[in-house]
Amino acid sequence: MFWLTSSRIAEHTPVRTQRSVPGRAGETACDADLVHLLTECVSEKGVERVISVLVQFPAHFTDGVGNYNKPMEKAAEIFFEHFGLSPGRSAADIHGIGEVFGRIPWENLTKFLLRASGENRPRLAGEVMTGHVDAGTGGTCYSLTETLNKIFSFCGLSARPLTGHMNHGKNIHCALLVEGEAGRFILDPGYVVPGAVELSESGTGEVVTAGRRMLWSPVDGGWKLHTVENGRKQFRYRLESRQLSRQEFLRYWQESFLSAGLNSLHLNLAGPLGGRVSAHNGNLRILGPGGSRNQKLHDDYAVKIKQTFGITAEIAEAAWKEMQKQKKERENVSS
Repeated sequence: MFWLTSSRIAEHTPVRTQRSVPGRAGETACDADLVHLLTECVSEKGVERVISVLVQFPAHFTDGVGNYNKPMEKAAEIFFEHFGLSPGRSAADIHGIGEVFGRIPWENLTKFLLRASGENRPRLAGEVMTGHVDAGTGGTCYSLTETLNKIFSFCGLSARPLTGHMNHGKNIHCALLVEGEAGRFILDPGYVVPGAVELSESGTGEVVTAGRRMLWSPVDGGWKLHTVENGRKQFRYRLESRQLSRQEFLRYWQESFLSAGLNSLHLNLAGPLGGRVSAHNGNLRILGPGGSRNQKLHDDYAVKIKQTFGITAEIAEAAWKEMQKQKKERENVSS
């Protein structure tokens, strides 16, 4: 995998990684050709230069819906080295890994910029971890669940993704089920659930954070999540417990690029003392033990995103400018 920055293009050395060449059926390209193709794409579409920093190509993949034939194998090693942890299979290990993984932000800036560049493709586990180490980025529920899956599988645990349904659609969310001698756990980085949710023998689970209780209850074929805030109980999603095929998971992931949510910028991160921080376009909300407060981000979006979520100002600024550009284009069409 390579970061395709202008500084690295000059020193790039082709390897035998191959990919179908867009517009040239039956042909393949090495990484050097991919740099050239990407540069052309960015130039022709007038997309911000930083998109070339974001678009990474996993080793050994082909075009099509999820036709990846060799997932990145280094994600777990990068995770454990970066955070100074050791692999393990105990309940304490599972809780610890889940808690530390929560430091990686849920964000759609990277996905937003990929779509803007015409690259509607999944960011696999190795890319997610490299992106976090290099630029502080994270991913949406599919990228984060995929990455966490690789980490727990590396530990020798049984881990598999679960598809999830919300009020506004089916198969639009996912979480991870981890099973071993220590028990069964649900991990949901896409919903910014802090740590691992240990399921009881009856299948229930509970997490209490600042101002919120999260309750998982078993239902036919899976689990339902309800939250309780200010005394109000609200349904959030239903997870299916069935075995999800790799192709099905990748299909739902690919379809997520069509989500209306990608017309806006969203970020979420578990905060200190059980709180959480979220950003929607130019609005920041911080929830902690003392309640919630709101801030405006418009004037210094990139700087504040870096300070709050750890994502580089360059990426945040590119996403903000691209969103403003798309907003003007939609306004011009409707006027």
